[in-house]
Amino acid sequence: MRRRVLCLSILCCMVPIAVTACLWDYDTLKMERAQFPGIAELISGKFLRHSSEFYEWRISDRRKKILENPEDVRLYDDLSVAYDKTGQHEQAIQTILRVQAIQPDRYETYANLGTFHIHSGDLETGKKFIDRAIEINADAHFGREIYQQLLVEYVLERRGDGPLPQPMSTQSARFGPRGFAEFLALRKNFEIGNPQNKDKIAAAVKGISGMMRFGNHDSPVLLEALADLLMAQNDELFRNLAARAWLKASYSVEDQAVRARYRKAADQVLSLQTDGSNRRNRVSLESVEQQFRKELADADAWFERLRKDEQDWIAAGEDVDLRFSDRYYTDPVLPSEVKSQAQSRRKMTDRSPIWSVQFWPLYAVLIVIGFVIFRNRSAVLRRIRSGVSPDERTDID
Repeated sequence: MRRRVLCLSILCCMVPIAVTACLWDYDTLKMERAQFPGIAELISGKFLRHSSEFYEWRISDRRKKILENPEDVRLYDDLSVAYDKTGQHEQAIQTILRVQAIQPDRYETYANLGTFHIHSGDLETGKKFIDRAIEINADAHFGREIYQQLLVEYVLERRGDGPLPQPMSTQSARFGPRGFAEFLALRKNFEIGNPQNKDKIAAAVKGISGMMRFGNHDSPVLLEALADLLMAQNDELFRNLAARAWLKASYSVEDQAVRARYRKAADQVLSLQTDGSNRRNRVSLESVEQQFRKELADADAWFERLRKDEQDWIAAGEDVDLRFSDRYYTDPVLPSEVKSQAQSRRKMTDRSPIWSVQFWPLYAVLIVIGFVIFRNRSAVLRRIRSGVSPDERTDID
């Protein structure tokens, strides 16, 4: 009996080992999208944004309007951002500085100045302006500037006196926390992995995604920071999105050695994923990349249609701002009905149905336990029938 109890105890200890890998099936990305709507589209580039032709049109349009309304600070905001979007960072800085004489110590001015300097490569000066913007209004843009401030501090720390390493973190992407997520936890003094702190990571995801949406969604720095935060969710479902962020970062650099390191990080993210057919069929980077390239092609085709609309409106001499608002009044994020299905699927997964393959090792243990109990019970009954009291036996086995 003692030997059997020992064997059963060993089997029970082995059960958790058998269920650590995360299943990967067609619903996985939908579930992730339900948790963070729009993140997958943000990574692929399928979100509302303007073409370079639009910003050239806006530069011309706002310059004319400023001549008519030289005191309208919103026109300077639009013009300076258009300059920044077209790579004219110094012109953007000089344009927004003109607002200081009209409306001094304005939050929007400092926020834009900080971003323009950061985009130009002057992180130290950019951080000073971001710091001032936060002093004026820390809650503007849903607190996005706070995470911009922290990300700049992280980049400066990682860069040191030399070039910025790519990736910025040398830790393995297989397990979290790492990189920017770990830096954030240290600065904000909270523990990653504690369920009570998940909202803090989610807020950071929102802040970084805001920078991607309104800044440069192809930035390897932002994509890496996003991947770090997604992995810090301590939920295998987010590995799908994190792997895509790493792959997108690899497409955004020319250096082959850097590209290889980004791809290695994407592969590490997938190390505990299986394809759902069984526990040993690991999801390959190639299979994820194949699907991701289809998503990128779909996003490119969608944006090309948007760009064509803007080009046509410009050629026709129309008010492109007005036409854009009329046509693109909603963002092409996950449709509500698909989101609802994904949430329902996630709830089913959380309930872990009894027929799930992940419980098979447990079933085996229960069967063995039931067999031992049945056998011992049969032995007791046989002794009773033969006139021997169970209390008189020393070992019925």
